[in-house]
Amino acid sequence: MANPAFFETIGGPERTRTGLPIGQLMPELVEQGFITLLDRVYRTGEPYTAREARVLLGVGADAREGFFDFSYEPRLDAGGNVMGVRVIGVESTQVKQAQRMTAEHGALLEQIARQAPLPDVLDGMARAIEDLAPEEVLVSVLLADADGRHLRHGAAPARPSSTTRPSTASPPVKASAPAGPPPTGASR
Repeated sequence: MANPAFFETIGGPERTRTGLPIGQLMPELVEQGFITLLDRVYRTGEPYTAREARVLLGVGADAREGFFDFSYEPRLDAGGNVMGVRVIGVESTQVKQAQRMTAEHGALLEQIARQAPLPDVLDGMARAIEDLAPEEVLVSVLLADADGRHLRHGAAPARPSSTTRPSTASPPVKASAPAGPPPTGASR
């Protein structure tokens, strides 16, 4: 038995079949050791859980990489004997890809910051943030870690949202990046 989401995940209509051993339906799982794990749960009655397991789905040019959180849970009869294994899984591929992209962007930003003059880096970051919300006045803060080797960045509106009453104080003023090297923290 399997639900439609399972068949869609494993490859669509050509794999929408029941009554076959999973190793025949998805031979790529045999090579990756997932069928051996499934057999072990069936033999021992001990469940197996994995987080962010890398799985290659499909073969040849149609293969794709996926990541899954899943568990193999033994199904027991009234006498406590294993009569099958339930597979419950959630695909986490998009989360894993987003984590990779975030790490790559962080590494790229660090590389740029190491190679460019710091005032140029600060000015470029502040301009990029301003371009994201040109109608807002933003405060952008860039801080160096205690070791001075890693930068941390944050941005926030410099004034309350438009749903609050306007202030009678002078309007906020945009500050510029310092011309010389900044102290441990710099703001714009």
